[in-house]
Amino acid sequence: QFYLESDDGSLLAIDGRAVLANPGVHGMQERWALTQLSAGSHKIQVEYFNTHAGQGIIFQWKGPDSHGVKEVVPPSALSTVGNGEAKAGCPVTCGSPGEVA
Repeated sequence: QFYLESDDGSLLAIDGRAVLANPGVHGMQERWALTQLSAGSHKIQVEYFNTHAGQGIIFQWKGPDSHGVKEVVPPSALSTVGNGEAKAGCPVTCGSPGEVA
């Protein structure tokens, strides 16, 4: 399960497919989506925009890698690829075959 809490809009795409949207102009608001991932690396992209006043975004998950506890996706689960160029996303690794994150 993935969660985006944002003020204003945000979007999560995994392997080029939008899986979670929290669109519009609003205060901090959470949305979630259940997504099954195969074991291995996956390209993720989190998009965010803010119009005025408050701002913020929190990217969380809950699944086997977090022992069933909702938590901020840890930096250890993310890595950049390539030679330091700006990328449109970075992979996240799912630990178990057929894991639901």
